[in-house]
Amino acid sequence: MQSRGRAFICTLTIHIVYMMCLCLQVVIPIEEQLEEMKEVEGDPALQFPFELDSFQKEAVKCVENHQSVLVSAHTSAGKTVVAK
Repeated sequence: MQSRGRAFICTLTIHIVYMMCLCLQVVIPIEEQLEEMKEVEGDPALQFPFELDSFQKEAVKCVENHQSVLVSAHTSAGKTVVAK
């Protein structure tokens, strides 16, 4: 790929992962393998008086597996729950 005379080397791989009712885009360095996330064991760090949505559960699972996560959703969807 070239842009304005500079050459770029692709160093990331994008994986599309479908789970539950979600479509996740996972971006990892090209030299790494996509690993399956382990289920969280034990009690969660925080408990809420409501059940988390699917995207919240998956985002929390990423954080618990020491992965970075970027959550994009409409206003009042519950992104702050993941941040807590």
